[in-house]
Amino acid sequence: MASISPVPAAGLTFYLGAPEPSWLSRPQTAGVALLVSHPRLSRLRTLQPRPAHWAPYAIDSGGYNKITRYGRWPFTARQYAADIRRAIDHIGARPAFVAPMDWMCEDAALSSTGLTVAEHQRLTLENYLELRMLEPGIPWAPVLQGWTGGQYERHIDAYQAAGIALDRLERVGVGSVCRRQNMIGASLLIDRIARHGIRIHAFGYKVTGLVSSAAQLASADSMAWVTRAHHEPPLPGCTHARCTYCLRYALAWWQEVRDTVTAAHPGLLLDLGQRHPAA
Repeated sequence: MASISPVPAAGLTFYLGAPEPSWLSRPQTAGVALLVSHPRLSRLRTLQPRPAHWAPYAIDSGGYNKITRYGRWPFTARQYAADIRRAIDHIGARPAFVAPMDWMCEDAALSSTGLTVAEHQRLTLENYLELRMLEPGIPWAPVLQGWTGGQYERHIDAYQAAGIALDRLERVGVGSVCRRQNMIGASLLIDRIARHGIRIHAFGYKVTGLVSSAAQLASADSMAWVTRAHHEPPLPGCTHARCTYCLRYALAWWQEVRDTVTAAHPGLLLDLGQRHPAA
C-alpha cells in the first residue's frame, strides 16, 4: 500500500487515565481530557454529569487484562455495545471515541490465546465492523494491531479491503504500544503509520514516546501516574498511604506531562474544555 504524507496535526489531546468514572463529574477535572475503561463503566451506578464545560472523554475497552486472563473476550459484542450505550446515556455526553474489543499482539496476549498476529488482526477488524452495525451512533474508533511495522501496514490494508478508509476517520487507535521498552522503535512505528494520513490515538503511550511522536499523534493516553504514585510517599496533605487513586496526584502528573511535551513542541498541545454535544 503506497504511503501518503500525514495530515497536518492541529494539536495533541492528552487523555489522563482515570481509575474511576466518577472523575468525569468532578469540578477539578473540567478542562481535562479523561480516558475511562469499560470494566469501570460497566459497574457505574451513580454519576452527576457536569452541567457545562465538558472536556473530551474517551472509553477504552480494558482488553489487555481480559485477553491475557481469559484468552478471549468473556462477553459478546452485543453485550459490550449495550454496556457502552448505557454508560454514554447515563453520562449524558458523547465521548470523543470508543475503543472496540480489539485483540492486542504482545507476547503475553498471543501466548494466552494461542492465536497468531494475523488472527488477532482479523478478530479486531471483525469486531469493529460488528460494533458499527450494532450501534452505529457510537463513535467507535478502529484499532490497528500488530508488532512489526509490516504487520501494522498489512492491517491497514485489511481495513481498506473491508471498505474502511482509515485516513478519513477522526481517530484510529494504535494498540500494542504501551508495553514496548524500545521507544525509539515505537516512535518509528508511529511515524510509519502516520504517513498513511491516519489521525492516530496511541493507547498507553509512554511520556518519552509522547515527546518524540507528538507531531504525528492526534491523541494519546496514559495511566502511568498510578505506577509512580505506588512507589512514592503521598502528597503533603493527603491522608491515604499511597496516592494510587488520588485525583490531586493524577492532575499534578497530567500537568507535568503537558509541560514536558509543550516545552519540546511549543504550541502543539491543545487547550481542552470544549463542550461535547449531549448524547
